[in-house]
Amino acid sequence: MNGRDVSQQITASDINTVLNRLDSLVAKQKLIYEKREKKITEMETIHQVECTDSIKAYLALADSMRTYCIRYSLKYATQADKM
Repeated sequence: MNGRDVSQQITASDINTVLNRLDSLVAKQKLIYEKREKKITEMETIHQVECTDSIKAYLALADSMRTYCIRYSLKYATQADKM
């Protein structure tokens, strides 16, 4: 038998066992990958919401400052006219 001992021969059953284990490992890795992708997507969504909220807050602050500056300049323009 090609110089091999019977105990060293690889059987179809051995090959199937290895293939089944590989299939199992691939399936586990696929689940891990999908969970990571889902988590990354969730984190990106949270980050986008946080960024959007921050931008809205800055825009509101800028609008508030603009309104304050307009009121301030009108107030002092009116006082300057009175002098």
